[in-house]
Amino acid sequence: MFTSIIVPLAGSSLADPALRLALAVAQRVNAPVELVHVYESTRQTLGAPVRDPAYIEEERGRLRQRFAALATRLDITRNVLVTATVLDGEPAEALCRHTTDRRSALIVMATHGLGGRSREWIGNVADAVVRWSHAPVLLVHPGAVGHAEATGPLFRRVLVPLDGSELAESVLAHALALGDAAAGVQEATAFELLTVVRSRSGYRRSSPNGPPARDQEAGDPRGTVGDAERYLAHLATELERCGTRVYWRVVAHTHTAHAILEHARTTSADLIALSTHGCGGRRRRLAHSVTDEIMLGASMPILICHPDTDTAAAASRRHRAIIRLA
Repeated sequence: MFTSIIVPLAGSSLADPALRLALAVAQRVNAPVELVHVYESTRQTLGAPVRDPAYIEEERGRLRQRFAALATRLDITRNVLVTATVLDGEPAEALCRHTTDRRSALIVMATHGLGGRSREWIGNVADAVVRWSHAPVLLVHPGAVGHAEATGPLFRRVLVPLDGSELAESVLAHALALGDAAAGVQEATAFELLTVVRSRSGYRRSSPNGPPARDQEAGDPRGTVGDAERYLAHLATELERCGTRVYWRVVAHTHTAHAILEHARTTSADLIALSTHGCGGRRRRLAHSVTDEIMLGASMPILICHPDTDTAAAASRRHRAIIRLA
């Protein structure tokens, strides 16, 4: 599924949480890793003298050497093919341009740095890459505790919020690919499909994989709890036929992002996988808002897919993902 793992780095620290997780993913899926640093040669601090072109070239050369040395060290110690690339320009724009034709790549990056300039660089760049990159993005919180060093699955429980659209389902192929990385281990990844319907009266859950709740309790003008339960039950059945450990649940709540984050915490999910949008117009803007809130509020890694707007292509990807597991 993933032909390469791209890791944008602000610095060359081996302690970078995104780098550790990226190496673990690469080992499981047998994909090469590319470390990418963007040198802002045109960045000018207010009041500082204009930098000499010769100095800029020397600094660019030092960066190439530093990241090449890091790549060589990781290549030897982690038994993963690692290369390094130093780009030039505005970070988010350069990264998106670098990954334009690499939809089968996985971008793994931190949600923000540990402090100072690194924190600003990563935070702003991560937000822009999620919005504009065509490749899926795996965001890692600096404080996240994953299973990168464990012998079991990379992620034990993956929460997949869905809104009923095929575009939203397109994230399943990428989430299942990370689950596939656990093939051959004793404990398989468990996937939980979650749909949040709007409620006027607060928080209410349906029984997991249980009987449909009464529709009128949801109070949702866009859909009902019963409809959502039938949709998730059907999708879960398709995945179960292919041997995937899958659960589903419908939650009625007044706030979609809050419901997703609360459910992720209470079920000890260690990965949230979602699409940036599942439809057009108002619901598309709403989905972007939900993604933003989850990015800010989640302490666990987040896999974000930016699907094509072609519904037929998204449906085809979903179909191929399910068939591939059979």
